[in-house]
Amino acid sequence: HSPAVHLAVAGPTAGDGTGKEVDLTLKEYALLAYLTAQSGRSIGRATLLHQLWGYDESADSSTIETHIWWLRAKIEQEPEKPVLLQTIRGFGYRLSELEL
Repeated sequence: HSPAVHLAVAGPTAGDGTGKEVDLTLKEYALLAYLTAQSGRSIGRATLLHQLWGYDESADSSTIETHIWWLRAKIEQEPEKPVLLQTIRGFGYRLSELEL
């Protein structure tokens, strides 16, 4: 059974593939929505910092890493072995292509 993500219009929620919906913070929702729009494409940390936080490329990427960690804890069945939200070592992240 493949995991699914659903971006609700009424408020930020996501499904973890088990039918359970989880609440997201506004920033988690923005991050997931941005990654969903780029589904299957690798997105660099600098791009995420610029697009979602308005930071320049020299900003510390720990902000992104922290939000990715929180998001994985909410949407991945096994956050320590992510299937949906993948790390692209030395570059950034990719959201697996999804059937929405």
